[in-house]
Amino acid sequence: MIMRPHRVLILDCGAAHIGCGLFAHAAKGGLRLERYAHEALVLDPLEEDRWSQVLGQTLQKILAREKFGARECIVSVPGHLALTKLVKTPSVDRDKRPRIVQFEAGQNIPYNLDEVAWGHVEVSDDGVDLEFMLSAAKLDAMAALCGAVESAGLRVVRCETSSLALWRMSDWGQAAPRSPVLMLDIGARSTHLVFVAAHTIHVRTLAMGGNTITQALASSLQLDFASAEQLKLQVLTNAGDGAIDAISRAALQQAMTGFLERLIMEIMRSRLNFLRQTGAASPTQVIVSGGGSRLPDLQNMLSAKLEIPITPFTIEGRLEMSARARLDGAEQVPEILTNLLGMAVAVVQPTAPMLDLLPPGRAAALGWRRRQPWWLLAAALLVLVPAPAIFYCQSSTAQLNRQISALESVMRPLQLVVAENAGNLERLQKLQTRIQAISRVVDGRTGWVGLLADLQARLGGVGDVWLESMQLGWDAPETEQTDEGLTPMKLALAGRLLDAENPMANASAVSYAQVKTLFASLQESPFVRTVQGERFDNSQPGILRFEVTLILNPNHPL
Repeated sequence: MIMRPHRVLILDCGAAHIGCGLFAHAAKGGLRLERYAHEALVLDPLEEDRWSQVLGQTLQKILAREKFGARECIVSVPGHLALTKLVKTPSVDRDKRPRIVQFEAGQNIPYNLDEVAWGHVEVSDDGVDLEFMLSAAKLDAMAALCGAVESAGLRVVRCETSSLALWRMSDWGQAAPRSPVLMLDIGARSTHLVFVAAHTIHVRTLAMGGNTITQALASSLQLDFASAEQLKLQVLTNAGDGAIDAISRAALQQAMTGFLERLIMEIMRSRLNFLRQTGAASPTQVIVSGGGSRLPDLQNMLSAKLEIPITPFTIEGRLEMSARARLDGAEQVPEILTNLLGMAVAVVQPTAPMLDLLPPGRAAALGWRRRQPWWLLAAALLVLVPAPAIFYCQSSTAQLNRQISALESVMRPLQLVVAENAGNLERLQKLQTRIQAISRVVDGRTGWVGLLADLQARLGGVGDVWLESMQLGWDAPETEQTDEGLTPMKLALAGRLLDAENPMANASAVSYAQVKTLFASLQESPFVRTVQGERFDNSQPGILRFEVTLILNPNHPL
């Protein structure tokens, strides 16, 4: 059943972000964005098994500060979780189509159908051929996604794919039917291509996106993923512009160029496949959206290779926006509103194509929750109905109990998975603690080399000064400890300064100033926390003897 409430909450769950939009009906069948929120998900692709957990935690933070006033929501299924294919089969009578679709689903989905949540929507039927879009996702992945959303206090009522949302957006809000167009949405882990003509479409999901650039940059500069992602965003947003060296910029440019060249090659290949379909015409426009659409050379390279206009996605003529949504920043990021708006279209447009990947167990539970008020009303009327009605209610209750038992059998394996995940997280925490301890040992092995090199450089900067002794010890127990409980070490230094200008007299004020300069330089050393206990002796002509104690920085262990 299509849900058409006055207001609806949409969640765009991407590989590297989550977007929330509260939509309402506007005048003349339009849409109005009432509230908006967006948060990035900081997650290394190597830790993709933690994606749903991070998604749930981020959603909880959003709901803690944003009061959307809705408990039910529609959720998008990101491209890396969903399989979407176009299937063409001979046209048959409508009452026979469910069996045909079931057969084609078994042939085109590379898993047993009882292991996936799947659905379809008809694309065209000319009386000879029937074409439909088939989408599927693994049940365990969908259970994790829905569980993450429900852990934040929301209830999922429908799950849709990003490809379907882009298809809806191809002509939504346009005054007249649009000429053939390519909807190009570049996300973090996947890129969606949706070619739309008058009576046909072509859908393809590419396993490449913004993370492809980040991984190439990390490999080139020998960085971890988080550091490479931060560097990429700094260059693209011109943040910290002067602190980024030419080598890093060149590596990022090479990574972006390689990604765009691969993307263009796949677009050209997909366009040829689209043109082979009956009635297909070459796109006259490319509309780009998603976070990857911000790449600086994207539009120029696409336009040069495809030889058709490239247009960024806009919300003008498609969406009304409240003052609160503008304040939330929705007006500044139209390129990442595509999925939210595409899913919201189905709420106000009765003829919009629709399919649902909500797992069957959750769909049954949702139906029970929606029927529950009616059962409560029936229970209140029991005293007013005759025996046949009582018998009917008992029979219905037995049927519902069987449904509940079936749901519990579905949930039991999921509970085991949750328990296993908790054990894995505990083991991971122990491993991280061991890694930190090993890292301190490794840092300590090279600490003395760094400290002595630093001392040599600072002594050379002053000139005519040398050290006679160094004595290592520990600071007093009452000295403030670090967060790790480490007591700082102290290094007692003794040395001499040659007063070259007054070799036969006691040390001059210039000599004292030079030693003070040395002490100030030592205070600036990353290995030193505090310089204290300065003592001087000028009893020897032409020589200023000095002693000083360095309290070492525990963050640079020795």
